[in-house]
Amino acid sequence: MSHPRYERIVQALSLREPADMVPCYQGLFSCAHNVTGRAVITNEDFANAVSSAERDRLCLQVVEDLIELAERFDWSLIMVYAPFAGEDHLKVISELRRRVGGEFMIGSWVAGGVLNIPTGKTMEEFCYRIVDEPEKINAEAEIILENANRWGQRCVDAGSELLILANDVAFNQGSFLSPPLFSEFITPYLRRHVERLKRLGAWVVFHSDGNLSAVMDQIVSSGIHGLNPIDAMAGMDIAEVKRLYGDKIALFGNVRCDLVHKGTVEEVRESARYCLENAKKGGGLVYTCSSEIFVDSPWENCLELESAWRKWGRYGNAMAS
Repeated sequence: MSHPRYERIVQALSLREPADMVPCYQGLFSCAHNVTGRAVITNEDFANAVSSAERDRLCLQVVEDLIELAERFDWSLIMVYAPFAGEDHLKVISELRRRVGGEFMIGSWVAGGVLNIPTGKTMEEFCYRIVDEPEKINAEAEIILENANRWGQRCVDAGSELLILANDVAFNQGSFLSPPLFSEFITPYLRRHVERLKRLGAWVVFHSDGNLSAVMDQIVSSGIHGLNPIDAMAGMDIAEVKRLYGDKIALFGNVRCDLVHKGTVEEVRESARYCLENAKKGGGLVYTCSSEIFVDSPWENCLELESAWRKWGRYGNAMAS
């Protein structure tokens, strides 16, 4: 039988209310030293490792740190951020699944399988190319999709149960492509990627910062199980997203990360309250911050994420723990 933590997120992803609490996950890995007392392992540490033995040591330390964080904060989901990719990522996933599978859902951040916002240096060129040579843009999108499908398969084979597709397809003002262009160059590839990952048995969550309002119908139609982070700083209102799409997808969100990083405890509390009170009803909410939490974020703000969850994240007559 699965652990209650695990059942919470399964119920939420299935758009049902868990028995006791909204499932919780926070991107606190950069702040893990506040809990473990050990230096945080970063992607740079893996890049600088000079031997396989050193990389194996780093992998095991990441596993220990993630489990300690998840147990301390009663998470339902463990997402592996560092190492972000490669064989080391797969090793961490496999070891987590072996040690705590069924107690926590294990997930991977993965490349999203679709075109993303070009860099500043290539943006102008991209704008010309999408008009002048759309067939080449589509060919490049096919390659991105194929690579993402292969990596998603490897993550699932290693033990990932949930994949967050790390995309960047919107600015604060709206999607980087107009809805008609989005429907030509993004949505068909996203739909095929999601279909492939779901056939593997994975839960699939779409991630993009920015304001997605103009393309939400397209994103939801791709068949995703969930959306992250519902970017409040870009004007995305989780209450409105819940009203429009809460019967179709689970919402991963959406305490404002800028407030966790630079705001007051009271501001963090209010952002958390708004999220929980407006999105938990009926299930389908996974409570999390709108981004990975920066290493220099005030620890009292990080702790408030948990306090607010314990206050407003309960269902029915669930007793306080």
